[in-house]
Amino acid sequence: MMRMDSITQGLLGAVTAQLGFRGKLGAKAPWIAAATAMVPDLDSSIVSALRLVGLATGPFAHLRHHRGLSHGILGVVVLGAIAGAVWAAFRRRDYRWIFGCTIVAALSHPLLDVCTSYGTQLLSPFSDRRLALHVVPIVDLIYTGLLVGTLIACGLARWLAARGGHTALAAAWIGFGLSVGYLAGGRAMHDRAVRLGRAAFAEAGMEPSAEVEAYPTLGGIFRWRIVGRDGPTWYVAGTNLLFDRPLEVSAYDDDDGPLVDRAQANGDVETFAWFAAGQLRAVQGSVDGRTVIDLHDMRYGRTDDSGLSRWAVRVVFDGNGRVAEVVRVYAGGGGPRRSGPMLWSMAPEAWRGMFQP
Repeated sequence: MMRMDSITQGLLGAVTAQLGFRGKLGAKAPWIAAATAMVPDLDSSIVSALRLVGLATGPFAHLRHHRGLSHGILGVVVLGAIAGAVWAAFRRRDYRWIFGCTIVAALSHPLLDVCTSYGTQLLSPFSDRRLALHVVPIVDLIYTGLLVGTLIACGLARWLAARGGHTALAAAWIGFGLSVGYLAGGRAMHDRAVRLGRAAFAEAGMEPSAEVEAYPTLGGIFRWRIVGRDGPTWYVAGTNLLFDRPLEVSAYDDDDGPLVDRAQANGDVETFAWFAAGQLRAVQGSVDGRTVIDLHDMRYGRTDDSGLSRWAVRVVFDGNGRVAEVVRVYAGGGGPRRSGPMLWSMAPEAWRGMFQP
């Protein structure tokens, strides 16, 4: 769930095939490129297989393994080469174009993932650092629409024009350029949101040197969740950059105490903290008479300015203060659940919100 959706990944792969490869390799090229671009996400199935043989344990093993080796530059080049070799075995010609098509398509996957807030292990296996540019949300209806529009334009150009190959190639490069420009616009929006947040948080009492980051919310690059941290205090604000309105800042404190310390020292929680780039807020409460510590991923809130996240890790303690259970919960309406809704089901609401101040 924590990735650019596979539909968009496949569409981007198909678009890369239109950048000259389609004319050399024929109508199958976009389909093969789309499939190749989606292959890295099959590592989720590999995690399930590792669980069956006991090599992946704990509730968050998938966070450690997903977007790992299959999403590193080295890994995707190998995957692209394997896809090219399979294709070449049937075609037996145009090897240079075949391998170029599949490798470029495979590379498009982690490069798009790194543009999200959840990032990816781009340097795996040499480093497990998650690189994230905070440019686009994990579901971006505008970006996906640009890719769909590019593929439609290429198809229409081939159908309508006598020299459709040249026209389609031009349409592909224009559409691809627009998609890259959209990503660049997302980065510019991010930097603007950070500047606005830093100024507003300073007025609310945050130290000017404190950490501030901005995260695009589901749907597009205009609505942002801005988060600042100054010691145990979190400063949060939501903004829609389509509208020029002052930020309303909310402040939330971390709960502390020995149980919070024990929760944060738990191995599963450490994995979740690594995944969340350390952006976890501790909230102590009680469920069914047992003390619980919820650690909220502050990158995505229930609302843009909420101190509670859409998803969190919950550490449940028994009566003796020992960890009884660690689970992933979805902090939505009606109480936490063990898994969240599909991101695309939340996209229409996000789309409507994009046009609200």
